Amino acid sequence: ARQPLPSPFFFDMAAAALTSLESVANQTGAMVLDKDGNILKSSGDLTDAQSKAKSITRALFDSAGLLEASEVAQSLHRVIVAFQNHQFAVTVADSMIFVVQTNVQ
Repeated sequence: ARQPLPSPFFFDMAAAALTSLESVANQTGAMVLDKDGNILKSSGDLTDAQSKAKSITRALFDSAGLLEASEVAQSLHRVIVAFQNHQFAVTVADSMIFVVQTNVQ
């Protein structure tokens, strides 16, 4: 069965969030995802990067799986995945997942 599309208000919130994410220093891309990893808005190196969105969402939920259920509700708000030249900061809030890719100096 097909999932219903989020409301226009949800997309407006995602657009506003993306504008904020784009102001992060050294960012090269940003995405706002729904809780299932679908891209609501994206920019820069992460424009339409659906494969990365799904991988990041899986990594986030796998990380949450390492914690007890009560710890997840209280403590898992951000995960940073670092590579040699860039990193992804992934934050969960308000039923959305916010992703910023930055260069590592």
